[in-house]
Formats: sequence, C-alpha cells, structure tokens
Amino acid sequence: MKILRLDDSLYFGSVAHVGELLRLYREHYPEQKNLLLLTKGINQIDVAGAELLASEARKRRILGGDLYLYRLKEAASKVMEKGGYIDEIGSENIYDSKVEAIRGIFDKLDKSICANCTNRIFNECQTIDPPPAKTGTS
Repeated sequence: MKILRLDDSLYFGSVAHVGELLRLYREHYPEQKNLLLLTKGINQIDVAGAELLASEARKRRILGGDLYLYRLKEAASKVMEKGGYIDEIGSENIYDSKVEAIRGIFDKLDKSICANCTNRIFNECQTIDPPPAKTGTS
C-alpha cells in the first residue's frame, strides 16, 4: 500500500501535476495497488479535482487495488458528494480515523506482499508471519 499526503487545493490548475505524480507512482511502484491519500491538507476541491480522484480510483481497481481517502474536509466532501464522486470512489473507502483506515484497508491487502515487507509499521502487520528464513545449506 502506498500512502501519500496531498496539501493545498485540488483544482483545475493543479490536476495535471497531481495526475502526473499519481501516474508515476503507479508506474514505478506497480506492486502497491492500493493508495491511501491523506487529504487533511486539501482545503478546496473543484470538479476537475474530484474527477481526478474518481479516475484514480478506477485505475487502481483495474490494477486490482483501490483508492482510499483519509480526513477529507467537509467542503471537499460536499463538492464530491454533489457531483456523485463519493459514489464512484465508494463511501466505504473514506475514513475519518487513521486506525479505522488501516484496519479497513489491511484486510484487502495481498498478504504475500505483507509477509515479505520488513517495515511492519502498523499493528496489523504484526499478525502476518514473515517468510521462512533461508538456510545456508544446499
């Protein structure tokens, strides 16, 4: 899972830049099919920004993952709700609590990837057994 923080407004003037960054992350980290966006810093969003998020959700689903939003501000949520973008992303993919977000997303992750991850930064990571240790015998 990739976690990114977006700050400032997500509007027509910034969607090309943000969209390119999202594309680069998909391209350079194809194994990270799920994306959690920390959206606390998004003060405003317009239709172009909402469409970018909905488009990213569709692209992530094609890859076998999904898009999740954490701490979407009320003003941004209203724009997205009015345009039907919340439905496209999935209201179940929008979280107000980091603990709930990680818990909800963790169940959907590929545990074979989790088993090989050495970071183990979330409590849920501790429930996955690491791969067997390689022995020096041939």
